Amino acid sequence: MTRETECYHDLVLSGKVRDGAPLDEAARLLTEYVLKGRGVLTGWNERMEQWVLRILFLRGAMPELGLAEFTQEDKQSLIESACHGARSYKEIKDLDLWPSAQAWLSGQARGWLEEFAPERVPLAGGAKAKVTYAAHEAPSLSVKIQDLFGQKENPRIAAGKVPLVIKILAPNFRPVQVTSDLASFWKLNYPALKVELQRRYPKHRWID
Repeated sequence: MTRETECYHDLVLSGKVRDGAPLDEAARLLTEYVLKGRGVLTGWNERMEQWVLRILFLRGAMPELGLAEFTQEDKQSLIESACHGARSYKEIKDLDLWPSAQAWLSGQARGWLEEFAPERVPLAGGAKAKVTYAAHEAPSLSVKIQDLFGQKENPRIAAGKVPLVIKILAPNFRPVQVTSDLASFWKLNYPALKVELQRRYPKHRWID
């Protein structure tokens, strides 16, 4: 609720309480509460962080698209829009922000993001690998070695301009190799690595 008070200097002349803050003001205050670190939105999750990084990546990799920058002000506006209609932190704590993120982009921009900076890429063996984007590193995949069988080269994104770095995982999902040149890995590194891993994981499938 909100309280309206009429004052003359320090003298309270009158006051009244209204049920519920105006919706725009409530959304602004709730957004401010979150952005100042007083509350956490579970909806601003890894997928949302990756969405922002995908935009950042694509702006750098394909500037000719003219994709809009996503600024801190845009983040504030997006959250404020999602909070509209709520009057308490409890109401917004678990909001799904993904629809608001999609609405922030035009239909054309959403298509560019899916095509040129996708969340996942297909591999030759049929698996779809999650792409991890970072602010100051090349986008990468973390893939179990068996899922790379049949994959001759690093997948590429941004209309083929950017090869994905591959973090190759052993069957226990621990990294054993990082490569930007998968063809060379198969030829130069895989034979010795296979001997070591096959001894430790004899029940897993291996290729010559």
